[in-house]
Amino acid sequence: VVATLVGLPLGLLTGAYPRSWLALIVTPCSIALVSCPPVIGVLGLLFMAASTGWLSLAPGSLGVPLMALAAPLAAMLERLQSQATRETLTSPDLVAAAARGIPPSRLLWVHASRQSLRWVLGVYGLMIGSVFSGSLAVEMITAWPGVGRLLYDALLSHDLFLVAGCALVGAALIAGGNVAADVLRAVADPRVRASTS
Repeated sequence: VVATLVGLPLGLLTGAYPRSWLALIVTPCSIALVSCPPVIGVLGLLFMAASTGWLSLAPGSLGVPLMALAAPLAAMLERLQSQATRETLTSPDLVAAAARGIPPSRLLWVHASRQSLRWVLGVYGLMIGSVFSGSLAVEMITAWPGVGRLLYDALLSHDLFLVAGCALVGAALIAGGNVAADVLRAVADPRVRASTS
């Protein structure tokens, strides 16, 4: 949720205004976050939290694990949304809508955002999988009790039923994410509904 609320609006703005000061700041940061392994990201956040005191390092605090998992996902969403917005704004229907006098803000936040979501929503199932793959390192370093750490402990203790249960939860969440993404794509763009009927 945090990655979506941060990544999608930033992607719309950087895609619509690629030469703005915001795009010049956000684009390199997003590329760095996408290419940064989760271990490096969480260690950097722990160092920042210890140096500045901005985030709590108390056991069970949610700030560092949340930021460590959400920042790379927000960066990936920003890059995808930015590219999709650039391509959508040059489509013939939006060019015609701009020629008819639709204000640029409505063109961007209503029409372009809905059309560009088709491509972005397609990766939400994969994002849930990446949360699970990156969560083990984050949970181990920050001592946050989550599914990744539970699976690791189950593997060490040779608890096959718990390993199977964790794998089942992960598979169910990935499948649920894909279904939710397909439903949201149909809601966001009526052309998807028309092509499936």
